[in-house]
Amino acid sequence: MNGTSMMNGMKFFSVIALSLLFAAGCAPEGDEVESLPVPLTFSTSVSAQTRAEEITTDNLTAVGIFASLTQGGFNAITATPNFMYNQKLEKSGGAWTYSPMKYWPGNKKDCVSFFAYAPYVDEKVTSGRNPTFSGSTAKGYPTLTYSVSNSTKDHKDLLASVPLLDRTYENTAGGRIGFTMKHALSRVKISIKSEMAIKIVTLGIINVPMTATLTFNDSGFSWGKYTNTTSCMATLSGSVSVPANAAQAKDLATYFLFPNKASAIISLTYRQEGESSNVSRQTDFPTDLVQGEGMSIQLNVKKGGLSVTATADTEWGNGGEQAVVSDVAIPGYRADDLKIGDYYYSDGTTSDGGYRKYYDGTTELLEVMPVLTNASGISRTVVGIVFHVGKHETDTDSYPNTGIRNGSVRGYVLALKDAPGMYLWEDKGGSLQFPVTGISDNESDWQGFYNLQQTERFIADAPYWQYWEMSHFPAFYACQNYTPAAPAMSSGWFLPSQGQLKAISEIAYTQSLTNQANIAPNILRAGGEDYFDGYYWSSSDVPEANHSLAYYYNVYAAQPKNGFRDESHYVRPILAF
Repeated sequence: MNGTSMMNGMKFFSVIALSLLFAAGCAPEGDEVESLPVPLTFSTSVSAQTRAEEITTDNLTAVGIFASLTQGGFNAITATPNFMYNQKLEKSGGAWTYSPMKYWPGNKKDCVSFFAYAPYVDEKVTSGRNPTFSGSTAKGYPTLTYSVSNSTKDHKDLLASVPLLDRTYENTAGGRIGFTMKHALSRVKISIKSEMAIKIVTLGIINVPMTATLTFNDSGFSWGKYTNTTSCMATLSGSVSVPANAAQAKDLATYFLFPNKASAIISLTYRQEGESSNVSRQTDFPTDLVQGEGMSIQLNVKKGGLSVTATADTEWGNGGEQAVVSDVAIPGYRADDLKIGDYYYSDGTTSDGGYRKYYDGTTELLEVMPVLTNASGISRTVVGIVFHVGKHETDTDSYPNTGIRNGSVRGYVLALKDAPGMYLWEDKGGSLQFPVTGISDNESDWQGFYNLQQTERFIADAPYWQYWEMSHFPAFYACQNYTPAAPAMSSGWFLPSQGQLKAISEIAYTQSLTNQANIAPNILRAGGEDYFDGYYWSSSDVPEANHSLAYYYNVYAAQPKNGFRDESHYVRPILAF
């Protein structure tokens, strides 16, 4: 695999990159080095947009920031915005400034978590505040309570950031932090065509939610606490003439609404040319509204009634905008984030493996070597490479009697080398007994540890005269007794299921732009060995043939097969931690 690869990914809509530029570093803990206070400074830009109601680089002049200073990680129960509360960041002469100046905490154990929205609203103004905020002493994630105006002349774009949690000077890439701002509302553009010449008198979307609360969370934000409904009337410049059977629909209004249409109804009042009486038509709103997405609604006036056509509006997607280009690896994968390709050590710790994901969706594979001492200077050795982060959805095991607490899996690790030699799946006195062990026969799941448990249970429950022991399952036994030993806080080594072998193949060896990662190069950097171009036993059973078969897999060729349990194949253990 090449040392570096890039891929295109999902582009955020209306991205704002805010960089906190720090002038000085922090000394390692224990060093007696005097350092000057490190000020927080900002810069920002916004991707191109096309309509006056929307936030652009040119018309964004102020951003509001909340920040919580905590010792250790952000606590959603006790944290308050004690570092910044609705801090105004404003543009002056092309530069972004704020006052009073804030400085990075000097204590290494202190973290700062940042939240932002735009455009800025002064909470001290007693009238017309929109949104309003949870108070400066309110605990938990900040909230913004927003109200939709009953007139489109007051409808505006609203942005909210992906939170930046637990930031320290040391865990920022070059001391730079980037906010990713997203559209928090849904945009609805309404146009009209008519079979006859008409003049529009009123247009409204009625029975839409009036007020809702935006709450930040770990990965972004969500809307809730919808209260009351309102009628949002379009601001029309007098009566709007619509010619009969025009080739192009006539634009009428742009709405910014909550991503929840409730029981919304479109209401239209018009007067036919030459007539003095008004005609009122109503129709149900045709589709749900999605946060951050645009919708175009075309009204079609016919002699007998009113119909609507709804289409997705690509102006808020890739058709009209590009994400801001930046080298800031936030909120993607940074050096300190646990990610695919990271090194896993004998003391149960991890270190950066060089995989980066940037907020514009691109990725990069850096050549990063293992760090063979921990933060206290104690030696450690690499025992494996992380190949999946988080607990896989098809892994239902709680990992009892292991170093994993309450089944809370941070990730999965691939051993650096095969177990020495080749192994049978089952061998009892040179003949197959075809025991039913109760293991998984799903060739796609991640039940490797579960399969080990079922095999151990079969051995424990077998009658004494049958005399089964783990050595009668050589592939399992080789993993259990693999050297180097697994760290105490892990599951211990076990034989992977075929689903886990398939994932290793797709992530590390399949030449796919969506799956490339630096597992294979980092195995070699850590002194390990690549897979052989041959078959490796999985722990997955084949239900047919009286359980005489099991699955094996060629990782390089992404090729699954099944064969008799007394065949010899390679073994590469994995663990969960």
